[in-house]
Amino acid sequence: MKNQSAFVKLLIILLFLIALSIVLIYGKVLLLPLVFGAVFAFLVNPIDKRLRTWKVNRFISAILSVGVIVTIVFTLLSIFGWQINQLYNQSDKILEELVEVQQKGQSFLKQQFGITVLEQEEYANKAVETL
Repeated sequence: MKNQSAFVKLLIILLFLIALSIVLIYGKVLLLPLVFGAVFAFLVNPIDKRLRTWKVNRFISAILSVGVIVTIVFTLLSIFGWQINQLYNQSDKILEELVEVQQKGQSFLKQQFGITVLEQEEYANKAVETL
């Protein structure tokens, strides 16, 4: 009897997880904006509270809070975009350095262990195939 009770509890938990998964899959259209709104509210709230302690009007406080958060987000996105652009501009140099490091590694393996470049390539191909 006790074993059957554990089975029923396990079945209820499993059904709950399946139902939760279905709700999350089909409800993402509604839940995604709600989650972003909640995150945005958590970010804006401390700024709004600080401005209201300084006796700033509620409307102006809300506008300033949103403005500060939007400015911070756009600044971070522009810095991130700038970094990606720099990485893209240096991609040729990075690839050249990677080829040079590969050649040095192959020559090291050949000198130290006597493994030819062809054997190294075969080993690498086998390793990639097993992935």
